Amino acid sequence: MLNKQILNSQARLYGHTDRKLLLVTAIMGSGLIWTRWGTVITPKNWNLVSVNFGMAVTSMFQLARKTQHDYLSSNDQQAASESIEDQ
Repeated sequence: MLNKQILNSQARLYGHTDRKLLLVTAIMGSGLIWTRWGTVITPKNWNLVSVNFGMAVTSMFQLARKTQHDYLSSNDQQAASESIEDQ
């Protein structure tokens, strides 16, 4: 029963792009904050730093891919349709 609820919530989450964008941004922010915290605490926790840095970088990469897909592909489609109309 619990697995069904988890899968249903994930399916609802991945169906909405705004929620995905919010989730990726939250993961990126969390990774950056905990990366900084791992270097501030007295016994420096390099495992915490490395894992959260990887999380932040991965989220930044996903955010860049989404931005590139949303904005650059629409510009490419407009340019292609304009070139077809010119012919």
